[in-house]
Amino acid sequence: MNEQYYELTTSTVNHSTTLLNTQIKPVIPAAYIVELLVMWGAYHRYITRCGFSRRSAFFTTLNVHKSPVIISQDVDIIDAILLKLKNSLSTKQQQQYRIIEAYYKGVDLAVDGYDWSQKLTIREIAALLSLPKSTVLNRKKQAEQFIASQIIDKVNFESIFIK
Repeated sequence: MNEQYYELTTSTVNHSTTLLNTQIKPVIPAAYIVELLVMWGAYHRYITRCGFSRRSAFFTTLNVHKSPVIISQDVDIIDAILLKLKNSLSTKQQQQYRIIEAYYKGVDLAVDGYDWSQKLTIREIAALLSLPKSTVLNRKKQAEQFIASQIIDKVNFESIFIK
């Protein structure tokens, strides 16, 4: 039982530590990203079901707590970010896009002259893409994180250059 004791040679009570050259990135809650994706999916399912000519009805029927301008901007932002995933050279990111699209937007179906979008579950997406369910869940989370980081980068870019 050899115990060693060390004595502090300087006091640490009144010393402040500063972080130089560090950037603190804001964090967007995952619930907010999911809310945006749910709204994006509902918007595109409504467009599939009713067409672009009736898209103004979407704003009055489904989202009364937000203005149509904000909803349109949010949908456009999500569309632009997901287009990056879709057009990526990485097959992993392309799978992330397909998973996000199938989970939130759904797949377009046409049967007997009727067309609509049907949302798929994680299990159905896994069977459709021939991937394990855990891989589909991980890719979905990675895509949501990618969307959050893209939104943060967009906000930081606009706040720096638009003043």
